[in-house]
Amino acid sequence: MARNRKTYILDIMEELRPARRVRRRVSSRDFSDVVAFAEKTDYYQPMLKLFEHGHQDHRDPWAWLRIMGLVADEFMNEKKPGVRRKWNRPAPETLKNDLHAVAKTNPRLSGKQLIEAMKVQHSPRYAAPVATILRWLSEERISIKAVKKSVRAKRQN
Repeated sequence: MARNRKTYILDIMEELRPARRVRRRVSSRDFSDVVAFAEKTDYYQPMLKLFEHGHQDHRDPWAWLRIMGLVADEFMNEKKPGVRRKWNRPAPETLKNDLHAVAKTNPRLSGKQLIEAMKVQHSPRYAAPVATILRWLSEERISIKAVKKSVRAKRQN
């Protein structure tokens, strides 16, 4: 059994390859006409570049089968990890302390405005969008209203 997908597909293609004595359905003359047409037409130039990139001869009928196997292998591959996130989620205590500090300095701001002020005041830590930071707060059960209420209570004392 094959170790990875590429060798697995190549094994399958090898099994599907007709025996040498079996007559081909497409005659070599028909194939050469198709290749000549592809070489002349601009539309098929990217396909011929694919053969060059794969170090295959596009005039070889078996090369078409190998290229199709490689293309199928690329389409069958699992998704690779994408771009890394540009922000990390801070600890719940840090979230609460930063929100508390911003609420002290800006007591009249609403929820989203408070988060935007928090992004400005602690910019390297909060590069995430406002909606993401609000989600972080809700997941950690940190209430903006409760923080603002505690700030107001401390001011009155």
